[in-house]
Amino acid sequence: MRRTKGSGSLRLRGTIWWMEIGSGPGRVRESCQTGNRDEAEALLAVRISELESAAPVVQPVTIDVIARSSMGTASELLVCADLLSRGYQVFRAVCQHAPCDLIAMGDDKLYRVEVKTGRGGAVSIRTKNRGRFDVLAVVPRVFRPSSIKYTPDLPAIHKYTPGYPTVSEVTE
Repeated sequence: MRRTKGSGSLRLRGTIWWMEIGSGPGRVRESCQTGNRDEAEALLAVRISELESAAPVVQPVTIDVIARSSMGTASELLVCADLLSRGYQVFRAVCQHAPCDLIAMGDDKLYRVEVKTGRGGAVSIRTKNRGRFDVLAVVPRVFRPSSIKYTPDLPAIHKYTPGYPTVSEVTE
């Protein structure tokens, strides 16, 4: 019997039933961990009701799916967005051979920022590069909001910058 649209589907893979709910990027595929179709149907119904009642979940961004040649750029842009949200003005290097990746300006101070992508926050810095930056920003490959680690830590400064509209001016 054919299901109505949006009610999920079941597929038998080997001896185990699998459920599929939704389509596109929001699609959920899970094993029902049973060979009994009736149990799989009941589990599918429970899972659909859980998904309908649940609050939206922010999925982590996995940088591993990005081509290795673009991984550094993606990490730099994530750090730019984070620094902007903390109230800094951010400038990116145009040249690949610049001494640092970003310049962050805030509280009348300039910070030279080097961005690295690492597994579990572990990165290595060449000795010759150690004096070329003031702050090291490490972006984990599985990125979650607020998971960027700064050494030394950069405080949020959220102050009004003349010439730029405030949040209330933009939202009105």
